[in-house]
Amino acid sequence: MTWWLAARRAHPYLTCGLGCFAVLILVSRDYLVSLPSITPSGGQVLVMLFVPLPVCVALMMCLESGLRHAEQTGIRRVALMDNGLILCVALAATAIGAASAQLLTSPAAHAVGRNAVFLMGIMLIMRPIMGSAAVLAPAGWVIAVTVLGRTSAHTPRPWSILPYRGDDPVMLAVAWLALAVGMAGIHIPRNRLQLPWQ
Repeated sequence: MTWWLAARRAHPYLTCGLGCFAVLILVSRDYLVSLPSITPSGGQVLVMLFVPLPVCVALMMCLESGLRHAEQTGIRRVALMDNGLILCVALAATAIGAASAQLLTSPAAHAVGRNAVFLMGIMLIMRPIMGSAAVLAPAGWVIAVTVLGRTSAHTPRPWSILPYRGDDPVMLAVAWLALAVGMAGIHIPRNRLQLPWQ
């Protein structure tokens, strides 16, 4: 276990990622920012939508560390340990989000843990196809939600997930389902899935 944590560099990466996550929640709260260049009609965007990205980056850096060929030929269950690490990060992000929501009485903070789980799931789903470039998938999703995630009546679209209230049971289930699918993909060897133009 010690060698695996050292190979994954879990202590520095995840400490930094989850620490940034907590600090950004405290700083962001329910603040809105105008992004007229990417939002339709110059609408305002909730800063909290971007807060889970450091956790996704830290997790990807952990998963991409180590000796891939040695792990694939070894007898230890590295994929199982990686899934345990992913689950721990997801639970830690959820706990930080819940604690922050209670501390700040912020409606936006109620959803940030769920959003982190969902964005990690999206990243892991794309990882067998994109490799380490899948770290861009959460940022792409956030930008898509920012640009297209609301109707003209400013209600969230069903696919957007992120703008919904944190206590929405359907969106919570979708977030954890996305993470479960992504964790199942940990067992897929890299480059098994190829796009037609690759």
